[in-house]
Amino acid sequence: MRQRISEQVSKQIKELYDTGMRLCDISRKLDINVSTAKYHVWDKEKKQEYAKKRREEKLKLYKKDPSVRERNNKKEAERRDTRQGRLLALYHTMGKRNRKWLKEKDPRFIPNIITRDAFFKMVDDYEKKYGAVCFYERIPYTYKAKEPNTMSIERFDSSLGYTKSNIVFSGWDFNNRKNNFTTADCFIVVARYLETNYPEDFDFLLKFQPGLFSVFMKKFNKQNTIGAPRIKTKKGIRMSYSQGGLVGGNY
Repeated sequence: MRQRISEQVSKQIKELYDTGMRLCDISRKLDINVSTAKYHVWDKEKKQEYAKKRREEKLKLYKKDPSVRERNNKKEAERRDTRQGRLLALYHTMGKRNRKWLKEKDPRFIPNIITRDAFFKMVDDYEKKYGAVCFYERIPYTYKAKEPNTMSIERFDSSLGYTKSNIVFSGWDFNNRKNNFTTADCFIVVARYLETNYPEDFDFLLKFQPGLFSVFMKKFNKQNTIGAPRIKTKKGIRMSYSQGGLVGGNY
């Protein structure tokens, strides 16, 4: 039975085989079985042919004994709920979406997407730094599938692809809520919230505070210019419906 190995070991098998080393010697040297070593020296076409043959054999077995499918599905579900299984599922999902963007000529496509080993190390580094928690809410996530806080991979800026600097990990529920929001959208919401509920603090950020946050606030403040008619309230907040809804600010 073929073992799961890292991309680095797979590459090492091919290099040793190309030097003339026998498969049995390679398997002994790397402590893997011969069938695994044999698979990793095949070309792409032969691997695809092997996968097709395995699928056909499995379907024949399922047809002969339907209970086998049920047992295998249960076993696969249990495997997916482990940390290793969850990370593999996330990595494959990321690759699948990236290939879809390639076909659609979407600018989010990444030509050299992060390798599986580098992705696993990235998760290890993330959890050492923050813990196994959602990047945004900082509450623990689980590796078990179909839970509100199931670990998911999230693009910090939705307009960009799966680059190493744009990948964070969050609970599924928060990821789903943020799905259609860009980072810029988040700043717009914060700007509108402060402008409406804390106009004095908002003015302070716009006028006195240097740095990136202030730059963003000024940018989105200009994009939502408040027009007539203006209504003066007890709190000194002006409001207008002329720019797409109720908007607040200092009068």
